[in-house]
Amino acid sequence: MPIDPMTGQYMPYTAGTQQQPGLGMRMLENAPGITASVGFSSMRGSNTMMYGGGPRAKRASDFIGSSSRRRAAMASGKTPFLKRAFANNNPLNPRNLFRYSDTSIFAAQGAGMYTPFAASGFLGERKFVKNALGMSDETGSVLGPGLLSAISAGRKADRLERKYQRLNNGNKLNQKRAGLVGRKLGKVDRTSMAIANMNRAPTPARPIPSALGRVSMGSRTPLSNGTILGSLPHMPNPYAGTAAGPAMFPARAATPGIAPGSSVGARGNYMASNLAGVGTQKAAGFVRGAMGFAEAGGFASASAREGAGKAVSLFDEALKAKGFAGPAMSSQKVLEQGIFKSGAGRALLTKQGAQVGAARALGLALPGLQVVAAASFMYDVGRMAGTAVKGSIDLAKDSIKSMQGSIYKPMFGMGYNDTEAAATSRARGVMAIQNSRLNARSVLGYEAGTMAAHFG
Repeated sequence: MPIDPMTGQYMPYTAGTQQQPGLGMRMLENAPGITASVGFSSMRGSNTMMYGGGPRAKRASDFIGSSSRRRAAMASGKTPFLKRAFANNNPLNPRNLFRYSDTSIFAAQGAGMYTPFAASGFLGERKFVKNALGMSDETGSVLGPGLLSAISAGRKADRLERKYQRLNNGNKLNQKRAGLVGRKLGKVDRTSMAIANMNRAPTPARPIPSALGRVSMGSRTPLSNGTILGSLPHMPNPYAGTAAGPAMFPARAATPGIAPGSSVGARGNYMASNLAGVGTQKAAGFVRGAMGFAEAGGFASASAREGAGKAVSLFDEALKAKGFAGPAMSSQKVLEQGIFKSGAGRALLTKQGAQVGAARALGLALPGLQVVAAASFMYDVGRMAGTAVKGSIDLAKDSIKSMQGSIYKPMFGMGYNDTEAAATSRARGVMAIQNSRLNARSVLGYEAGTMAAHFG
């Protein structure tokens, strides 16, 4: 705080004199929070899972430095960061506002690929995380990137599957619209298969009847470690175990991009199965089971299937604790139809029911929450940018004033500009000094006269 030079007392700040923090600190005040950042990143990740295409192989050119240093980094299995981070987060690329550059960001922790979700690998090594997932005996990290993204993408795929089934009713106009939805689902299938190739151990390559009808399975796909597969490995049937049975994979689908009669939820289950990390698969499977898709098929990993079964069994315990019984109130049917719609809302008051209900609410609401988080993130970033622009303008104004002061500085007086108030104050001060001097002379004269009269 400022100090009064006359009294030594602290003085309050007045308008226009308060010291402002530096530009960097003012920008940090508007920085997006953790929740907004996670929501925005997971939204981009879910869009990448839906329509992001295949993974991108790591290259020596992804590293910085000389050519020999880049080759050495590539050979040692290091993870490129600066170039890949810029490619995925370059604000000048409009596509980066909605998704990442490719699906390699969902590779496992040891694959040496850049991912914005690297914190998942660190958390997956913590003991409390393993205990919460029932995987205390697992070594290494049990988590991988893309859990929230897969949950959100699965929800979006569920909506598209329902929309396709609703439109595919024989009406010609609706059939055309169903074809558009089917092409979107075709992109989801290709992306899901690409992530599966990247994260799960390949089985002997063999041709499969495609759900897309026209997708070539014989292309050469570079893996993240630089090796090449002669053909894509066999992908498990994402619709296995559904009511449609073997008819799910006809020689050529009637509508491009989607197999007729596919079970709603199979694609979301398949996405959960393709994540890196058995704990991530189990957690994603638990959410899928809580949403009522435990029997929709598509589970290509035992961990995801186990997580879905865990959700069903926990809710079955909640129903029994509240006295619900009978075939109509089985946990799977209640989760499929809706907890409140089935009249089983009281089951949420138990510990098991609350766990399943929270997972179900997360799966249903996550896409909307991601949009809100993205809007908050962009607002905060906009405020940061506005602070930087305002700081630049203020700096330019101060620089111009400083330059003008140097140019117009006089030879003497340092450019002091007098004011009428200051002149009046000085005049009053001079008058006061003169009056005090006159008073002093009269007092001295009186005293001198008295002394002279006494001493003669």
